[in-house]
Amino acid sequence: MATLLSLVVNRILTQPAPVLFLDTCALLDIIRVPFRDVSANVIAASNEIILKASTPNLWVVTLELVEKEWLDNVGNVSIELEKHIQKLHDNLINFSDTLDKIGSVSHVYNTDLRAFNLEQQLYNLSKMLLKTSIIVENDDNCKIKAMNRVSDDEAPAGSKHGKNEAKDCMIIEHYLCICRELRNNAFSKKCLFVSSNTQDYGHPQRLRSPLDVQFASIDLIFAKDFAMANSMINVEPD
Repeated sequence: MATLLSLVVNRILTQPAPVLFLDTCALLDIIRVPFRDVSANVIAASNEIILKASTPNLWVVTLELVEKEWLDNVGNVSIELEKHIQKLHDNLINFSDTLDKIGSVSHVYNTDLRAFNLEQQLYNLSKMLLKTSIIVENDDNCKIKAMNRVSDDEAPAGSKHGKNEAKDCMIIEHYLCICRELRNNAFSKKCLFVSSNTQDYGHPQRLRSPLDVQFASIDLIFAKDFAMANSMINVEPD
């Protein structure tokens, strides 16, 4: 069940700890590890984040819109992984058969890759991380700011590769608002936004304008995946 933005802020202030704000692609990237350019370290980091979030050591925050996007897309991403595993399975059989035909001793293929049920395991991990987070209810004021961002062509809107700009702007406006409210109440813990959408947001050391100034003004850090975010949490001072 979604929680009002103001209540999320109060809840975090009551028990201060680092905060991770999640984008949809970061959650889906857990499932994409085997077939996209995503570090396998994301898997271990996701497990660590779930563990930390089950204690008072970390807050994970997800917008209601992100939850909906995850539900809308996770099935197709899981099917992509399933097809990828099937293709690897078939290619390994063919490779092993080729070695046999040319007279090479082959022990390359002796395991059915499908038997690991990897797509289900990664789906479960992604879902668990989502369920670990506080779901923030979509806020009308943030929606107005998001529409203004779209009309002004401000990042994450306005990139050459931009997709669903209104949704991206909705997501970031909520997280900017929460982080700003926390900082206005002397919150000093780390706040990180986790997204692999570097086309629309930019890169960790080179955010698109005006996000670079907006992030810096409230000490919000951009992390491109859970591995990067987790490494930053690990160096959080006491």
